[in-house]
This record gives sequence, C-alpha cells and structure tokens, in this order.
Amino acid sequence: MPRKKAETVSFEDGLKRLETIVEQLESGDLPLDQTVALYKEGMELSKNCAAQLKKVQQDVKKIVETSQDEFKLALFPKENEQ
Repeated sequence: MPRKKAETVSFEDGLKRLETIVEQLESGDLPLDQTVALYKEGMELSKNCAAQLKKVQQDVKKIVETSQDEFKLALFPKENEQ
C-alpha cells in the first residue's frame, strides 16, 4: 500500500509514522537502500509536522480574562520570550 505524501498527513498520523520509522531505523536490521528511503520519509514528515506546528502557533490565540465579563485575545508568547 503506497504511503500518503507528507503534506497530506495529519499531525497525529505524521507523529505515529515518525515513531515507527525511528523504531525501524534503530533496529539496525534494514538494508542500506531501505534505511535511506525511511530516513528521507522521516525528514519529510518531520518538516511537515514542524510546519503544521508553526501554523497552529501563529493561528492560536490565548484568551486572557481582563475583567469579570470582558475578555481580551492575546497571542501565545514566543518560546524565547517566556
């Protein structure tokens, strides 16, 4: 069964597939050509998952309560600003 392209895989499915790839690569029992193919697929999945996380980080807003009935939307702080 052919694999879906990395850009069409959901974040959760991408992570599951990456876990499988890592397990297979760590086993050390694969021929070189299969190892290289899995590595390439893993890198593509990793880039896709990182891009999805970046998009979510940019889109997600945090609701900060400013008063009893009034709310203000605020962006999550960047990692280096915490």
